[in-house]
Amino acid sequence: MKDGMIDISAYEDLLHARQRIAPHIRRNPVHTLNYFSKLARCVLFLNCEKFQEMGALDLCGAANAVFIPDGDQA
Repeated sequence: MKDGMIDISAYEDLLHARQRIAPHIRRNPVHTLNYFSKLARCVLFLNCEKFQEMGALDLCGAANAVFIPDGDQA
């Protein structure tokens, strides 16, 4: 991103990756951390990746790498 502009090709790559992994990944619950949000004076969120079926922290990235069609780039 430069000067607030979004690289459209990178965004399209992100959308394609999301489509590839959607059947294999469950959505993570996201919780608000009330106590720590008050301390930090902002809203803090916790993305609970431990609830993925495999318990993997980077299952999305791994699944995307595995399901990229031949000839495509990550």
